[in-house]
Amino acid sequence: MGAEIRIIIVDDNEVFNEALRFFLDDKSKYHIIGEVSNYKHFMKLLEIELPDVVLIDLKMCSLDEINATKIKYGQDIKLIALTSYNEVEYKIRMIEAGFSGYVKKSEIHDHLKQAIDKVANGKLYFNENN
Repeated sequence: MGAEIRIIIVDDNEVFNEALRFFLDDKSKYHIIGEVSNYKHFMKLLEIELPDVVLIDLKMCSLDEINATKIKYGQDIKLIALTSYNEVEYKIRMIEAGFSGYVKKSEIHDHLKQAIDKVANGKLYFNENN
């Protein structure tokens, strides 16, 4: 079995976060080390915890804020955008801003674990079916 993947969730929807916690409830593989509801709290949490992967609602932060986060913390921060909207047209901008992956919230059960595993191992995950 591989190493545990440490995850931070950045989303202001508590019901969604609870569903994510339940879905990722595999203590041997995924460990949620923090949940925050805004960018300011996310930056404070990064001063304490360095996750392997961050699951972030795309509407919670601007691409400029994400780019600034990547500049400050380097490539150790691996980001997966979660969204309810079809923002595939922003794929290049997301990659330029530092995102390593993209999963629509409606497709979490089909794609999230695969996205986390790939991104945690340094690969990109932008499902073309999104």
